[in-house]
Amino acid sequence: MNITKKSLIISENIDASEEIIKYLKTQQLEIVTHYPSLHSISEIKKKFSLTGNPSFIKTELSNFIMEIGFPLVVFVDYRIDLGVKESAADSSLLILLTLIISYIILSKGKEFSKIRANLLILINKSQEEEVKLFRENPIKILDIIKTKNKTITAFIQELLKNPGLFSHTFNINWLNIDLSPQIMIGEVDKYIKDIQVKIRLASVIENKIKPPLDTNNVEAAKIIYRLDKDRVSSDGEITDIGNDQKFEQLDIGTFFIFGNWVNRNQLEVTNKLKDAILNGTGLGPFETSDKIIINIGEKCIIDGTILSSLSQLLLRDLISYENIKVHVDEKNESILKKLAGYSLIKKYINKTFN
Repeated sequence: MNITKKSLIISENIDASEEIIKYLKTQQLEIVTHYPSLHSISEIKKKFSLTGNPSFIKTELSNFIMEIGFPLVVFVDYRIDLGVKESAADSSLLILLTLIISYIILSKGKEFSKIRANLLILINKSQEEEVKLFRENPIKILDIIKTKNKTITAFIQELLKNPGLFSHTFNINWLNIDLSPQIMIGEVDKYIKDIQVKIRLASVIENKIKPPLDTNNVEAAKIIYRLDKDRVSSDGEITDIGNDQKFEQLDIGTFFIFGNWVNRNQLEVTNKLKDAILNGTGLGPFETSDKIIINIGEKCIIDGTILSSLSQLLLRDLISYENIKVHVDEKNESILKKLAGYSLIKKYINKTFN
């Protein structure tokens, strides 16, 4: 299931909506309107007044995805008055937060494993200060979600502990609709162009650089991480170094790939490395701003199929991690340089001799 060319808009601001729709048409893109609970404010208010529960939005979003695919962008007002007169001081945030919860729940389904929530949230000038924290650190928006559902709470806590997982699912940005139409649409254009670049990269990764199957059953490489002077994590198991010379020379705070990372075990090794970075190695998960070094040196045997794995890791699974570098020795660098598509990951590669 892929991202489509179709978007959704849930907004009370007619002028901004019209400008956005007009721009999308110039790009051969469109807004879908035949899902009332994902477009019509009056229909949303009507259903909410009858049920007192916004869960129908999740149902409608799931139906949209199953029928059409993942929305290119969901344009949604930061606040929408649902007419709640009692309690719920933040009821005007319910639509936005329900969309976020819906994406979180759907991302747990096997059929939605590649889900990507591109949310462009519409604000006015008076709300700029209110959303400042969320603009600087989008994951903070999870802190204002209040739910009695223990499963949803557990999902949210998992994301809060692991910002990389959040960034893998959510691409959140903010649009001030009080800007001039020209500036506002310029921001929309920049946001959509960025999404389209990522879609094209994903297409290259998935369709043009697929590793061939092979009947050789080669033991998969181990993912080694030097925790401190006394310990390493080896495929997630923390062990003492003791007098083990193969670990004593390893740099602290660096991933080392020991063994075969070749065609038949590409997926296994790739998933182990991805999980180690997303979930942590015994010291807690990495922040997206942390320096992460992956050493593919003399202890690692690779072949020409590794490019698909590195591209998937660096350009999709770990795209939100800003400071990843891959250190390779001369032999492995020589293999990588000969591969079609090497230019996609070249900026991440540093040559070393160990």
